[in-house]
Amino acid sequence: MAPSRITRHHALNDIISRAFASAKIPVTKEPSGLFRSDGKRPDGLTLIPWQKGLYLTWDVTVATTLADSYISASVSSVGAAAEMAASRKQDKYAAIHVWCTKFARGRESIVDKERPGRHVVATTDATIAAVDAFVWFDGTNV
Repeated sequence: MAPSRITRHHALNDIISRAFASAKIPVTKEPSGLFRSDGKRPDGLTLIPWQKGLYLTWDVTVATTLADSYISASVSSVGAAAEMAASRKQDKYAAIHVWCTKFARGRESIVDKERPGRHVVATTDATIAAVDAFVWFDGTNV
């Protein structure tokens, strides 16, 4: 992210946080234990349930219309970069909605519960050997 985008990102994040604070809604920035599908955290989370027992998360996106990933869409239609960024963001946060729902229903850990017949560790010597046998043939990658 370019330095100017980082500055705008932090400024927008602070505005959102202060808006919640002025409404007396406690929030935390970059909450730990809550991750998107790419392993990154959202920018913030309300500390009280927002709607239907779910907590509200936010993530500021600064879409630069002249970035390589948005330029062709930006030329063809007004607001296209913002729409593309919003669509990408929804995809990235699909997993968080699932986890927030689980926590609202009483789940207290992000660690999967043990189930009968489920391997505790997926990477065993046997699975590594099976993958190696599938991928490698006579010492050469196929």
